[in-house]
Amino acid sequence: MPGKFRDASVVELGGAVSKFLVDLSLLEGATVTAIDYSDVGVQQTRQLFKDMGVTGEVLQADIFAMHAGEKTYDIVTHWGLLEHFSEPRAVLKACHGLLRADGLVVFSMPNMEAYGAGLWRLLAPDNYSAHVHHSSEVVAKACSDVGLQLEREFFCGPPLIRMAPAERLRIVAILVDLLHSFVLLIGLVAPSMYLRGARKISNTRGFVARRVVNPS
Repeated sequence: MPGKFRDASVVELGGAVSKFLVDLSLLEGATVTAIDYSDVGVQQTRQLFKDMGVTGEVLQADIFAMHAGEKTYDIVTHWGLLEHFSEPRAVLKACHGLLRADGLVVFSMPNMEAYGAGLWRLLAPDNYSAHVHHSSEVVAKACSDVGLQLEREFFCGPPLIRMAPAERLRIVAILVDLLHSFVLLIGLVAPSMYLRGARKISNTRGFVARRVVNPS
């Protein structure tokens, strides 16, 4: 999303210790805010911002208890949050309430549609089962229900090999970890290789939605 974050006001939900917000502040000139529920997360984020020279706001709050429109932003983000809720509308409604007119929601979740999700399920079944897969249709419908228009779905990141430490089959896991390390090394040497992703390969699945502006 070239240029979208430049000089924008950006809030991240579940934004504890967010290096993403640090990068946006230092590299894009964005005005950043992190919202997190935990005491530890808030304290660590404030320390991170201080250490990195970031002038940002850190709020301790329950996103579901915040009043819609009380404070609004150009862009609302969350990474790896929606898949922890069986019903996505509540999270997306909270996003809508934090958006300025015509603002954007940019969010992602692990790509549970990738072939590699089979290894995740095999080696770490408890971790896998703690995540909910939301289909493209479910996400689009949830966005529409709360006043958002889904504009784009995208895939990025290295191939999904391992998403969590192994809970079983340790010998197999060692081989998988070696492959995973090799894949990550390729990304470090040639990061552009993983910018254009694929539904059945990439480890990250992302979405961009816009707040619907009702004509007056």
